[in-house]
Amino acid sequence: MSQELTVQLHSRECACRGALWMLPQGAGVNCAGAGGEPPSDAVVLSAEHWRALGKPRTIEGHQVAVRRASPQLRSSLTQGQRV
Repeated sequence: MSQELTVQLHSRECACRGALWMLPQGAGVNCAGAGGEPPSDAVVLSAEHWRALGKPRTIEGHQVAVRRASPQLRSSLTQGQRV
């Protein structure tokens, strides 16, 4: 049985400069310079939702993708969870 992947997006202001982390569900990220804790504004999406939004690479890209998404897509997606 394979574990579902999640995507964690960081801001360009983060020490990692806006990295995208693809992880097994529930796994944490050791973000460089963040003391092993994810940034407070990190967004976590399912891989399916991330792909549906056009694979944004940062939180800022995610915000743009959500604004551009069709109303049908927006209603079918959660906008991610704050970590």
